[in-house]
Amino acid sequence: MGRHPVERPIWSARSLCRSDPVGRPTTSLVIVIVRRLCESVRRETLASPEEVAMTDVIALSLHRGQWDHAGMSVGRALLVIADIGGYTPFMRLHRTSLAHAQDVVARLLEAMIDAAPQLTLLEVEGDAAFLYAWTAEGEEPSTIRVAIDQMVAMHRAFHACQQHIDALNTCRCEGCRQAGRLRVKFVAHLGDVAVQRVKRSSKLAGLDVILVHRMLKNSVPIPEYLLMSGDVFRSVGDPIRSRGRALEQEFEGLGIVPTYFMDLAEIAGDAPPKPEVTALGWVRENFGVVLRSLPYLLGLKRPRFAARGLTPA
Repeated sequence: MGRHPVERPIWSARSLCRSDPVGRPTTSLVIVIVRRLCESVRRETLASPEEVAMTDVIALSLHRGQWDHAGMSVGRALLVIADIGGYTPFMRLHRTSLAHAQDVVARLLEAMIDAAPQLTLLEVEGDAAFLYAWTAEGEEPSTIRVAIDQMVAMHRAFHACQQHIDALNTCRCEGCRQAGRLRVKFVAHLGDVAVQRVKRSSKLAGLDVILVHRMLKNSVPIPEYLLMSGDVFRSVGDPIRSRGRALEQEFEGLGIVPTYFMDLAEIAGDAPPKPEVTALGWVRENFGVVLRSLPYLLGLKRPRFAARGLTPA
């Protein structure tokens, strides 16, 4: 018999620790937390090794007393993913198109990341950027309001860079021709995360990290949007909140989750004007794409597209 999704509230280890006056859970509390996490992993569909390992990270941090916000080993954070989409699977059949598309996506991601200095880049996940901002208890509304402004700036930077490429790039490969049809969407969630350090790299772990990634697979009916969890939406300012629309969704392994979305174009305003086409701009754009794509064409680098059928076999 197949398993049916179970509707249950999303709880966090942090909420269980609030009763402790010093913020350090006892060993018995750690055991309770881990048992509940493992029970949910077994009962639901969260069964991958990576997701199961996240319970060990949280338990270890709690057991060592690393709950303080200053250490940032475990804390509350706003999680944001900016995801670029729009290329067709046809791209994977043409090596030049794939290499040029990698250059286009990389430039769009760089433009967005540069436009959001108050969000910290954790990593680039294919054609998406995973960013976050730590927030102290009681400061969530101000952190979220700043992050909304940063996402609007990222949306504008995306389209400004896209307009530049579309106006100056005359390459006829599909990677360049389809650049004008690309779109960007954002998902945002406020939750509790643990920092997992492996050698010189760091990753965020926890159920809330899983949730924000599951939010990318949704039923929002518009191509460009900001999708928020309930905690984020409740902290958004009134002028912007009035544009939000409720959308209850069922995410794999997490049950039914209330979310809210808004059309980014309504907040960001008019698209930036197309740049003036000059001979120097044309040369820099077209020769720049060729030079930056050479490592991919020569096989020295592999394009890093997200799992949407675009990675070459």
